[in-house]
Amino acid sequence: MLQSADVVRITGLSRSQLREWTARDRRDILPPDVLPGGTGKNALFEWRTVLVLMILKELRDKFHIELGAWRQSVRDLRNQLIGVPFHALWDCYCQFESVSSQPRMYRFSERFDRSGLTISLEHHLILLSESTKHEAPSQFSLFPAVAVPK
Repeated sequence: MLQSADVVRITGLSRSQLREWTARDRRDILPPDVLPGGTGKNALFEWRTVLVLMILKELRDKFHIELGAWRQSVRDLRNQLIGVPFHALWDCYCQFESVSSQPRMYRFSERFDRSGLTISLEHHLILLSESTKHEAPSQFSLFPAVAVPK
């Protein structure tokens, strides 16, 4: 779990933006995974929530979306990520067909016939892996090398 200061550093959001987007008494777009436990206690964020915050920031910065209208879509995206391991997302992107539709996850190798806003997860996952204990996937050997007799 990551504290607010770590989320600010990883996402590029300001402290006030993070508080605005995640606090119940503010916009409450995407709440933290663990609410603050009183004065001086930090909210805690799981890597999946941080990933969704990064995607939301990209949607705002690149496409100038109205954040409040996307509340349900980004919450749906976070729910889709529950139980998905970090390494399984490296060759994926998410697509938002509209503000009211549920986002869809695709692999780069998959073909799709729908239009919408498409966000690659790779850049965000690289930033997360550099900032947390999660590692980028590496190539696994299929079988050990064996000497072949002549």
